Amino acid sequence: MDAMDSRTRLQVQPSNTEKKHDTLSTDSVAVNGDGPGIAAQTRPPTLGEKPCPQRPALQARPLLTDDQATELELLFRLLGNTTRLKILHCLVREGELNVGELCERIGLNTQAVSNQLRNLAGNGVVLARRCGTNIHYRVIDDCVLELLERGLCQRECVVERGESCGSEGCCNA
Repeated sequence: MDAMDSRTRLQVQPSNTEKKHDTLSTDSVAVNGDGPGIAAQTRPPTLGEKPCPQRPALQARPLLTDDQATELELLFRLLGNTTRLKILHCLVREGELNVGELCERIGLNTQAVSNQLRNLAGNGVVLARRCGTNIHYRVIDDCVLELLERGLCQRECVVERGESCGSEGCCNA
C-alpha cells in the first residue's frame, strides 16, 4: 500500500506522534554538476541518486486511489512551505551546502533551517553528509526538482501572461 517507510513519514504539522529520526550518511559524496551557481541551461539531467524513472503519461494512468491521493497531498504539503522551497532552490543552485551557508543565503536562523532540513531529509528529498563538525545537504530527488521547475514555470506564466501555461507555454517546451 505505502511506498514510504513509517520512519520517513512527512511531519509538516506539530503533533504528538513519534519523533522522527533521520540517518546521516558518513560517506563522502561528490556534488553533481559544475559547482556553485549552476545555471539553468547547464543543469545536468539528474542531480542525485533518485532520478525520475520513466512513467506512463498522467492521462494514461488509472484514476488515483485514496492512498495515492493521500501520498500526493503529503508531498504537496512538504513543498507547500516557503522556507523549504527556499532551501530546496538554494541547494539546487549551489549543489551542496551546510546549515550555516544555507542560513546566510536565505536569511533565516539556524534552528528554522535545521528543522526544515530534517523534515526534507526524513522524506527522502535531501541527503545529509557529515564533514567534520558540519553537516552538508544536497537535493537527491530529481522528481522534486521537476516539480519545483514546473511550479515556478507555471507561476511565471501566470504573472507574465495572466494565464496558466497552455500548449504553447514555457512548461511544455
